[in-house]
Amino acid sequence: MLSEMLEIPQASVFNGKPAQEKAPATVQRRRKAYAVQSILAAHRDSLRAARMG
Repeated sequence: MLSEMLEIPQASVFNGKPAQEKAPATVQRRRKAYAVQSILAAHRDSLRAARMG
């Protein structure tokens, strides 16, 4: 999931409402993925620091 790039669908005359309905969920999933990625990076950095010192 983290490596998957989630795209916000482009709204057009034909899919405007579905695109608007999907966008918040996509943004929320993207935020969660970035948060998890950040937590994992911080954990990895702390493990590296513990090994070094």
